[in-house]
Amino acid sequence: MNTKVNNYILTYNKINFNKKILVISDVHSNVSALKSIMSLTNTLKPDYIFMPGDTVDMTDDSDNKEIQNILKDVSKKFPIYLS
Repeated sequence: MNTKVNNYILTYNKINFNKKILVISDVHSNVSALKSIMSLTNTLKPDYIFMPGDTVDMTDDSDNKEIQNILKDVSKKFPIYLS
């Protein structure tokens, strides 16, 4: 498992938008990777979590129910947007 965390501060003088955004991609139904990342949410306290794709692996859906349960649990504290 290769988990990478980058922290960026983006500024734009025409928008007053002081929010923490966590972007998670390419999970591919890896339950242990998702649990590891989601354990950071309590530390990072993001205002939004975006998951732009490859959250589940459609060729092997055995872990997809557990992925759903993890996301449901975390979404009780932080808003999650999937695409």
